[in-house]
Amino acid sequence: MRDGRPFANALVFAHPRDVARLARSAPAAVESAYVAGDPCFDRILVSLPFRQRYRLALGIGDRTLIVVSSTWSADSTLGSRFALLRELLAELPLDLYAVAAILHPNITHLHGPGQVAQWYADCVRSGLIMLDEIDGWRAGLIAADVLIGDNGSVTGYGAAIGQPTLVAQFPDVPTETAIWELGRHAPRLPPHGPYRPHIDAMAGSAFIGSPDIAELTTGYPGRSLERLRGLFYDLLELSLPHSEIVVPVVEAPRTTAAPESSAHLVTVTRTGTAAVHLDRRPAEVSRAPLGTRADTHLSCHTDYPVRTLRSLANILVSPRIDAGRDAAAWLHATLAAHPRCELAALTDGTEAMALDRAGRLYTATSPHCPGEAAVSALYALKDDDLPGHIVAEFGTRRHGLRVHVTR
Repeated sequence: MRDGRPFANALVFAHPRDVARLARSAPAAVESAYVAGDPCFDRILVSLPFRQRYRLALGIGDRTLIVVSSTWSADSTLGSRFALLRELLAELPLDLYAVAAILHPNITHLHGPGQVAQWYADCVRSGLIMLDEIDGWRAGLIAADVLIGDNGSVTGYGAAIGQPTLVAQFPDVPTETAIWELGRHAPRLPPHGPYRPHIDAMAGSAFIGSPDIAELTTGYPGRSLERLRGLFYDLLELSLPHSEIVVPVVEAPRTTAAPESSAHLVTVTRTGTAAVHLDRRPAEVSRAPLGTRADTHLSCHTDYPVRTLRSLANILVSPRIDAGRDAAAWLHATLAAHPRCELAALTDGTEAMALDRAGRLYTATSPHCPGEAAVSALYALKDDDLPGHIVAEFGTRRHGLRVHVTR
């Protein structure tokens, strides 16, 4: 206000209730109020049919995608629960779940992109998908199976489109708003894990408060750009153009490949005479001491940047190309250089070759099984009299492998 009059020619709001709130606090400003809806929400709405496109671009497959959203205050998701991303990655089997993060741009602007990258470098190596804070977050929000967030607008948008939503942190917000409705309806994520039972209970069910939240998000669903264009041309005293309003579909995010180098804690369950189920989790963010369970082993790439994990690994794996022309020499040299290693392995797209300390050379072939998983299955069964065919199960997948052993 200036001299008791609104300073701006127009005060733009998303919903008529916002104008009613303005009337209670600054009634003289109401003459400049204009309800235009929400152009960001409109773009999300037109992009909803393309969910599978976004999941494919993110490399999710059939896994459950948990998206963690954080606004930028000390009361935000990560402002109050800094370790949450690591806790989720450590708890959830990576063949069944994927975790992505949406950070408010102010986090990066305050701390700097280098600091943010340093904070979460171990999480990214462990499979965390960092969604672009300007463009990629909308696609990630649409692709999500479960949303964990706070009082930020991204969490509100997700709840408004019906995403199953858990609130990790929620400070007081103004009443009778979309975010207030979110706080009323959304179940709380417990302060400590295990989180998986709460995530599984939400996955696949629409958020109960969605209609109320969606109704309060915009007063003109699908018409915001039309309303804004009308306002702008009116203020400029120009005639409206005849061209059609364009609401572009959200672009697919740049493909997020799985980390090329990995370190996994693998828990093995025997499911048959020559069949195993593998429960894989990223080792770097693990909260359990390494080597504490007899049914769990550590599988690590030889170029993984954490030296301690390489030195403690039961299995060391490299791409076949690293061995050059003499695979046998590479396998022997790797075992000699790493006294804790029990199985050295080379993998390519369809075949895994592994050598143990007894001098047995294993070859496992499968057209679709990832090399690391194939080697873990060999490790779990290597003390048996291996038949020519074994089965490795992980996540929802089951792969048969042809096996040959040379003594």
